Amino acid sequence: MFSLRSSIRLRYLPLALYLVPIADAPAEEPVRALLLYGGHGFPTNAFFETMRSLPGVRIEIDRLPDALQRLKAGLEREFDVIVRYDMFRGTAEHARAVRDLVAGGMGLVALHHAIGAHPDSMDHARLIGGKFLLKAETIDGRQLPKSTYSHGEEVHVRIADRDHPITQGLDDFVIRDETYGGLWIAPDVHVLLTTTHPKASPAIAWVREEGRGRVVYVQLGHDEKAYDHPSFRTLVGRAILWAARREPSR
Repeated sequence: MFSLRSSIRLRYLPLALYLVPIADAPAEEPVRALLLYGGHGFPTNAFFETMRSLPGVRIEIDRLPDALQRLKAGLEREFDVIVRYDMFRGTAEHARAVRDLVAGGMGLVALHHAIGAHPDSMDHARLIGGKFLLKAETIDGRQLPKSTYSHGEEVHVRIADRDHPITQGLDDFVIRDETYGGLWIAPDVHVLLTTTHPKASPAIAWVREEGRGRVVYVQLGHDEKAYDHPSFRTLVGRAILWAARREPSR
């Protein structure tokens, strides 16, 4: 049994004896993103440098068609998100392979000219939520003219949804970029960015879901003038994190 004196001694033990070292919380692993390109020219070094600089993202780069063999079940064990910056004229089978991966839970971020990939596949168009028409087409019973583009335009961008994790806290901005007009846009997209530029379709960024996967499309991103814009970098970085079901940093 403790005496009163021993009890007093225990109460006043040095503070250091009560301090138990607490290990630092493990840092969250970066999102694993597979960046696909091919079928369209662009300033490769500048774009790849931009993508590799995105915080919280680890990028692996592969070119189509060489990367086609990777687009199958099991890719989700290596990567969280597919980033498409290609305009590859793949087959309907190739487009379905990506759709199946996304429906199974992988994220997809499509940038700029990726909206013109797989021109003969509505699977691809419906997956990313839009299509650049290389020729006049009938879609969902509507006759649509060929889409248009224009380089080096001053684009005033408005944040359409200020509460979405990708755009929250961002202000409207102006960017020098290529515009796309006359896009087909799916009715199920949730629009994040818009513009009133006369040579552009009004919606220029949106999100949607495909099965268990998240999809983001950002129309911006033609060359260094866009790559170097801080709002473009923020949008793309957050888009990848959101597609991977991570909380984008503010």
